[in-house]
Amino acid sequence: GQKGTGSWTVEAALAYGVPIPTIMEAVAARLLSGHRAGRRTVQGDSAPASEAPQSLIDDLETALLVSMAASLRQGLDLYAVAAAEHHWQPDLTSLLKVWRAGSILRCRQLEVMIEAISDGTSWLPSSLMPGWRRAVGAAISAALPVPALAASLGYADALSAEVLPTALIQVQCDRFGDHGFRRTDRPGTHHGPWSDGNDIFGR
Repeated sequence: GQKGTGSWTVEAALAYGVPIPTIMEAVAARLLSGHRAGRRTVQGDSAPASEAPQSLIDDLETALLVSMAASLRQGLDLYAVAAAEHHWQPDLTSLLKVWRAGSILRCRQLEVMIEAISDGTSWLPSSLMPGWRRAVGAAISAALPVPALAASLGYADALSAEVLPTALIQVQCDRFGDHGFRRTDRPGTHHGPWSDGNDIFGR
């Protein structure tokens, strides 16, 4: 069941143009959980069950903690954009304290985020990334859906990447819809010399 807070947050993020992939995937996971009939129509492969080693359990704990931090960061980003538009006071430390007093976000992670903001330190130490990747990779290899953990990892990677694979989306839009694309080395809108022959889509 859902009370609507997640859906409202997703709607607000789309309206303000703020990426909150962890929260979006968490809402989608709830919807998928309740969509049993639809899930039964897809047969997937699953790895044989086995007892998880302690190292993997430790990695899962790391993945959970950093994914929680990612979702909080996304919530703060959404608030900051809305605050700028509506001339609210963008005091993120005070906001976190308000969240902590709520019925859902009563977690130690909020204290960590408050300290990080106050000290000006990173919300995501690089030392936690390897365990996070191992946990998500192990889940994918075992055919276990972990959309929020994976989306959080993708979000962290995107924040640290100079070039994102979304350039491919521009190419696809130009190839299949003649929308053009932008380049980083010259101004203007460009079009590619795409082949007119048959491709995998029969075009």
